[in-house]
Amino acid sequence: MSRTTAVVAAFALALGFIAPQASEATAQTAAVAAADQPAPSGRYDNKAPEVRYSGTWETLGADTRDYGGDVVRTRTTGDWAQLTFNSTGVRWLARTGPYFGIAQVYIDNQPVATVDLYSVSTQYQQTVYETTNLSAGNHTIRIERIGKKNASSPTSDILLDGFDVLDKIAPTSVTNLTAASRSSVVDLSWAANTEGDLSHYSISKKVGDSSSQDLLDIEKGTTNYTDANVTPGTNIVYTVRAVDTSGNQSSPSTVNFNAPLGRVAASGRYDNKSPEVQYSGTWETLGADTRDYGGDVVRTRTTGDWAQLTFNSTGVRWLARTGPYFGIAQVYIDNQPVATVDLYSVSTQYQQTVYETTNLSAGNHTIRIERIGKKNASSPTSDILLDGFDVLDKIAPTSVTNLTGSDNRLGSQLSWSAPEQQDMRRFDISRRTPGGQWAIVGSADPSKRSYIDIEAPYNGNYQYRVESVDWSGNRSIGASQPTITRGATPGSMSRSSQCPTTGATTVRTATELQSALQTANPGGVIRLAPGTYQGYFLMQRSGTLSSPIWICGSSDTILTRGSTSAGFAVHLEGVHDVILTGMTIRNATQAVALSGSTRVTVSDLRISNTGQEAIKLRYNTTNSRIGWNSIDGTGKVEAEYGEGIYVGTSPARWCEYTNCQPDASDGNFIVRNTIKNTTADPIEVKQGSKNGVIIANTLDGAGLRAAGVTSLIFVKGNGWLVRDNVGTNSPSSAFAANIDYAPQPDWGKSNVFVGNRATSPDSTRPLVAVRENVGNRVGCSNKPGSGQPISNIACG
Repeated sequence: MSRTTAVVAAFALALGFIAPQASEATAQTAAVAAADQPAPSGRYDNKAPEVRYSGTWETLGADTRDYGGDVVRTRTTGDWAQLTFNSTGVRWLARTGPYFGIAQVYIDNQPVATVDLYSVSTQYQQTVYETTNLSAGNHTIRIERIGKKNASSPTSDILLDGFDVLDKIAPTSVTNLTAASRSSVVDLSWAANTEGDLSHYSISKKVGDSSSQDLLDIEKGTTNYTDANVTPGTNIVYTVRAVDTSGNQSSPSTVNFNAPLGRVAASGRYDNKSPEVQYSGTWETLGADTRDYGGDVVRTRTTGDWAQLTFNSTGVRWLARTGPYFGIAQVYIDNQPVATVDLYSVSTQYQQTVYETTNLSAGNHTIRIERIGKKNASSPTSDILLDGFDVLDKIAPTSVTNLTGSDNRLGSQLSWSAPEQQDMRRFDISRRTPGGQWAIVGSADPSKRSYIDIEAPYNGNYQYRVESVDWSGNRSIGASQPTITRGATPGSMSRSSQCPTTGATTVRTATELQSALQTANPGGVIRLAPGTYQGYFLMQRSGTLSSPIWICGSSDTILTRGSTSAGFAVHLEGVHDVILTGMTIRNATQAVALSGSTRVTVSDLRISNTGQEAIKLRYNTTNSRIGWNSIDGTGKVEAEYGEGIYVGTSPARWCEYTNCQPDASDGNFIVRNTIKNTTADPIEVKQGSKNGVIIANTLDGAGLRAAGVTSLIFVKGNGWLVRDNVGTNSPSSAFAANIDYAPQPDWGKSNVFVGNRATSPDSTRPLVAVRENVGNRVGCSNKPGSGQPISNIACG
């Protein structure tokens, strides 16, 4: 006889969360056929034709957790289902749950057991009855609803998922088993077993001399498996067995596989992106951060994922970021667990050595780190991270050769030769006075072959040594020791006290001064008698390097335009080798302007009360010296233009004044000036200007009030040395290098800040703020105020 089924639509019902209620079920009574064909060993779903029903049975929803995707249910006492089979054992599979009752089990019409299908939660494909001791031959199992139930169940309904006919005969062994290498994984495949009672395939592996390891069971419809957990250079024996529904296993089928070495890492550092590092699972880049080696780390959020490195050495180091959101990892060396590593820390730390070993035997080894789903109680996740690996050795790197040195504008310049070495970490540079003790003064990247010791003091003789250092910490023998002599503080210049008296032309009125400026010749000396000179004083005559033109006065010599908005007081235009020194200049828009000039000296001036800047160098003015001047009070008309000393031209006006090219006012020296009561930066260097020196100036920011002005020295050019300057009352970072660089990305590079000190009420901002990763250097000798950091980049 047949059965009819009804679909129960409610998904919650199918899960057993509410009392089952059939919907629109069509019932039909069925009788057992006079003779059933006995079922051989194997599994028989509730829909199999070998299963016979009596009464009203209905499908209880679809659920992939049931064998065959569903179960059937009867709600009528006396209904039954049965299977006639030829074997010595049988098993009844069913769903159990909080809404099911008690069944009577019969074998060959004899009651043998009552089975309670009640359970607190729904369970799937449960063996609810099994017998294996029947006589050989035909038998029939019947399950019947008897109207009884557990006291905790609201119904007496019973269910059937299927029957297993059991035997003691092992399935046929797997055939055509093969193993093939693909990248860092091994692919297994085999021929399908076609026996009717096949349940699944069981796979295990044995690596070298280690114990056999069960991998997993593969469903019977699948005949391949990929092993991603493969250590290069190892011998692996894979075993595959066929398993039937009775639990019988076939004889093992094996295949021997020698995992290729792949890329074996030599000593050195290997970033997480290095091709030598192999991964299994899902690893993702966890943001970009320059504090990580290589600029980032990788993370896995899945238990069982791993990363590994095969190397040839006696030691290895794992580098990672640690922090408040990371978990615990298992570390393996050559497939043997050697350590668990907790990556939790209260605050985030970068490039941390979280595991290291140095006592391995010589030869090839593999380190593997694996997410194991464990964590510190203070961490919310079990995630693990990899920054990189160091392969360690005990062999010192090759020494540098051809070490040479010289003094230059920025410091002691060193250069050397060295071969490329895989495991090089850096070059360490040491300095000493002759006969003194060596002290490391800096380091250079392994790609570099030169270094400038920006901290080397003036007026001294120094010896230098360069050592190669590898990632294992081994050092080479130090290179030869060249002696470098550093001269005096740069920026010496002609002073008012040196103004010649012999052959001088003395002027006493503005008219006489203007006339003298128009007729001056190389070697000429114009001396201004004490008094007041009002007017616009334009100089367009030049001297020579050996015979400059002097324009001299005293503090009682006063030059003025008469108004802070009347224009320049002194304008040196297109000149070279001119010295302006000694006098007082006040009440002008700008006190002194140098336009398109070179080798001009402006010294010992007393400048006050200007409408805009005090001293301005512009339009490709080069190699000039501005020193020993006193500036007090600028920006009286336009505060935003109230700099003390201004070098260059705004990029917005390059097309107006410098043919759309940068204003290359290069190589200028600004030395020992005293500047206060400026409304804008006491010293500003615009984009376009290169290779100047700002040294030993005294600056006070108490008067700064122009919008956006926060620094005492603001360098937007390239290659400037800013050294030994002293500041007070800085609103924020006293010394800066183009931190607002976005409109002009080619500028604000390769500047050097050494020995500067200043006070600021804002301790959150660094003393020196520079563009990062563009060659700017900040010496550790800079001295910030209390609690203030030196810089936004590492000093050194």
